Amino acid sequence: MRQQPKVALIACLLIAVAMPNVVRSQEAPAPDVATGERAYREVGCAACHGTVGHGGAWQGPKLAPAPLPYALFLRQLRQPARSMPRYSAAVLSDAEVADIYAWLKTVPPAKTPQETGILGD
Repeated sequence: MRQQPKVALIACLLIAVAMPNVVRSQEAPAPDVATGERAYREVGCAACHGTVGHGGAWQGPKLAPAPLPYALFLRQLRQPARSMPRYSAAVLSDAEVADIYAWLKTVPPAKTPQETGILGD
């Protein structure tokens, strides 16, 4: 009768050792920045948020280079506030959302007017 707890303990230890490999094999693929940039333009994000997500006075809010935390970003796409259109998973998959988010994080900050040299000194 004392052998059963030992066998159960050994079985639990073996399962615990094997679990990280099972979990690792089910992870989502890493987001693709190039795919994210393409998807951003193709699904219409650029129409309101600008070609590189910097937003503007008459556009949607700034998304890049520091987007909302991912969970809030996804929620805004799926259940938008205000006048933003809803992007269901049928229109924009979770993988595409992750790609877009990854791309937004790579966008450099907008240049100031002084940095552009357009306005002169």
